[in-house]
Amino acid sequence: MKEIRNQSADVDITAAKGVLGKLGVRALAIALVPAVLVTTWIVVLREPLVRQDASVEVSTVVATARAQLVSHYVSDLLRRTEVLATTIPNDATVGPADPFRYGFADAAAIHIIPLDEMGTIDLAPGVQGVSSHIGVDIVRRAFNGDNPQPEAVLSGAAPHLLVARPYGTPAAGVVLVELPHSRLSGLFKNDFPEGEYQLSQGLGRGGEQIIAGGVSTQSLGSATVSGTGWRVEFSPRGTWLDRLLQPWWVLVLGMLTVIIGVSAAITTTLLSIQRLLKRDAATIEAAAEGRSVVHLQLSDLVGVARQMRQLGARKRQKVADRLRAKGDTVPPESHFHAASATIGNAVEKAADNEEASEPLPSLEPSDESIDNEDDAIPAHIFMADCIRGDADAELTDELVEQIGFALAVLANRQNIEVLALGYDARPSSKRIRTTLIKALLASGIDVVELGSVATPLAHYATHNSAAKSCVMITGGHCSSGTNGLKFSFNQQPPTADDMQSLLSLVREGARIQGVGRTSKEDIVSHYIDKISRDISLALPLRLVIDCDFGSSARIAPALFEAIDCEVISYNHPGDGERDQDWQLITALNNLGAKVRDSGADLGVLFDSDGDRLHTVTETGRLVDTDQLFMLLAQDVLERNPGVDAVYDVTFSKHFSGFIARQGGRAVQAACSVAAVRERLLASNALLGSDFAGHMIFADRWYNFDDALYALARLLELLSAATSSYEGLVGTLPKTVATPELYASLSAVTASPLLSKLAESEIFSDARLTTVDGVRVDYTDGWGLIRYAESDNALVLRFEGDDVASLERVQAVFREALRGIAPALSLPF
Repeated sequence: MKEIRNQSADVDITAAKGVLGKLGVRALAIALVPAVLVTTWIVVLREPLVRQDASVEVSTVVATARAQLVSHYVSDLLRRTEVLATTIPNDATVGPADPFRYGFADAAAIHIIPLDEMGTIDLAPGVQGVSSHIGVDIVRRAFNGDNPQPEAVLSGAAPHLLVARPYGTPAAGVVLVELPHSRLSGLFKNDFPEGEYQLSQGLGRGGEQIIAGGVSTQSLGSATVSGTGWRVEFSPRGTWLDRLLQPWWVLVLGMLTVIIGVSAAITTTLLSIQRLLKRDAATIEAAAEGRSVVHLQLSDLVGVARQMRQLGARKRQKVADRLRAKGDTVPPESHFHAASATIGNAVEKAADNEEASEPLPSLEPSDESIDNEDDAIPAHIFMADCIRGDADAELTDELVEQIGFALAVLANRQNIEVLALGYDARPSSKRIRTTLIKALLASGIDVVELGSVATPLAHYATHNSAAKSCVMITGGHCSSGTNGLKFSFNQQPPTADDMQSLLSLVREGARIQGVGRTSKEDIVSHYIDKISRDISLALPLRLVIDCDFGSSARIAPALFEAIDCEVISYNHPGDGERDQDWQLITALNNLGAKVRDSGADLGVLFDSDGDRLHTVTETGRLVDTDQLFMLLAQDVLERNPGVDAVYDVTFSKHFSGFIARQGGRAVQAACSVAAVRERLLASNALLGSDFAGHMIFADRWYNFDDALYALARLLELLSAATSSYEGLVGTLPKTVATPELYASLSAVTASPLLSKLAESEIFSDARLTTVDGVRVDYTDGWGLIRYAESDNALVLRFEGDDVASLERVQAVFREALRGIAPALSLPF
């Protein structure tokens, strides 16, 4: 061990060198060696086995789900064929039959093969429309009463499926149904993000024949199709498994993070000890000659400090004794510290001079608010995430032009050169669009014109066009007299600070000069094609759509017809305008009546700009957003166990527990789509929704609210379900709840009212949540009151386990509100 030696007249002082460093190395070795060994064991031995087992298990589950989907299709074919056989009389005409006559519209051909006079069937090739040995075999077995399974025939002019059943009582012959192979092959087209599927058919000699799809690598999961001789195989994509299963490097990264954390902690601790030792040593040395109180960081050095002070006192005593022996006057003890006192005064004086010459900035907020700078600008239309106001009185051409200039300045600051621009079906939207484009072009911004589209398509364009940013002219769900602007820069919605910056730029009259260009893009056909490739319906559905006189009418019918739905739509932009006394509950009740009259599978209401979704079942039952979101989340969690689902504070008290039972985690947010999207991105959730009907899918889609795509996912779910929409909703937790109720109130009085309500003693026996407004939860129900900026109103909602619980919660709220705001008109 090296030593440092300090020779003095009195004593030799030695100290070991680098002790703290050696202690640090030893501590790191103790921490790192086990971590490295454990990491090596996980990566080399355990992780590959666990990953292989998990991959096989997940692949088997996926293959089973696809096999069940095919099984539903086959069961439907057999059932319809058996029904068809009961409708054919004993003396039916021989040969091909019209599929439409027998209600088998999706059949390519129907062949009626009767018994001849000898009670047998002539199965000579080409005689009865039987073109293959598989057809001969299936007809023979049907005649023998074996109820043969469906068979796929790949030979001949075109691949097809064959289903056969005897008809007549007693058996008078066999009906042979030939169906296109396309429906079956569509379920196995290998462009699915999760992997490749293959459907095989058993052969009589023990082999198998691939009849749909095909896997290019070894399959990890397989499942038989009930009621057939078919088998589904699934080969997952590595990238999909990596997202689903935790890759080995995540564990290594976790261990490295721990190792780095431990190393940093040890190093930081040692460095901190070293600094504290130096600081306390300096303090002890400086205080050795004085009597002032000494404050040390390390208590173990208190004894050393006392000894040093005693030595200092003894030294002063010796000096005094020598002076007395010489007859000199002993100076006051304070004179021992004259030099240090002088230095201290000089430092304090210098500090005083510095403070006087450069005063610190005030931390108090300015009394002048930004909203008071210029009353000519209607600041209230600049909301937290959009602009919205009276289309004629507030969104004048002059203001729209200045907003366009300000948007260009904001875009320029973020190096944005191209903006996609769309507008909704409101009468004022075209005027605003013209003025806005002129301002953007004059500022050097290129504009990609999307035309009159639903709001989701503007966001879709930022992911599928040259523009990564967009502006949408829309008044949202408000009446036609209201309009506004929503914008997204680099696929991110604006924050409240962004909106304040925009307002400041408008007031300043800020602008930049340039020359922009315009181009047009047909994003609608691209959007329909994208969803058609993503969504696959097991069976066609019939739906009724209320377009709310909005721009969704220009895409919804074509979109859902493209995915094999029969669409009945009404309230198109050309049909007129929404009634002044329009209410959501009334519109949904009217939709329910149309659904019942048309025999549809469900009804849908899009709001005016197509980003809110509301539905009714086939019986006309209104489905609350939290119930709809439960079904959609359940479907996503079946394929992505363990992921998060984001919801707002207006949802049922049962939502969080329902998501947990499905294997997921519910994450609560404030009541706005912006808040939901923020939490969704922060938690890496795959879907989110607010109670207003804005639904965001990150699973197979993009991170923006899209009611059209959300409906497509619902239709995919319903087409493969064994129950109707009414039946699925009936399985959800049951409560008694109100819709959202509105009470007009200005923002000036809303804030103090909510603050007083949160402090009210009347809720002392309940659990309060103040994520957005005040939510009060009891064991048997809850109530919520919040302020909605877009509606300039208080919004209330109540829920109870039964009617009595609901009324009790409402009574408590009624008493509390009357005590705080007796003049407030309550809607309950």
